[in-house]
Amino acid sequence: MGAPEDPRKISDVTARGEVYEAMDTYGLTEAQDIAQHLNLPLAQVERVLRNLQTELPLDDLGEEP
Repeated sequence: MGAPEDPRKISDVTARGEVYEAMDTYGLTEAQDIAQHLNLPLAQVERVLRNLQTELPLDDLGEEP
């Protein structure tokens, strides 16, 4: 197998999965905190969250309207 990935670099797919899972489980604010904890670049986190928000109705995230 190849060399281990640089932990500072993360693909949009991986970021999307991590942030989506956090949003689904904990909600938007916690997802942002978790994404920052994972050292995702803030611009990438915001892009992933924006994409997820446009794809998922808020009630599908288990949050109060």
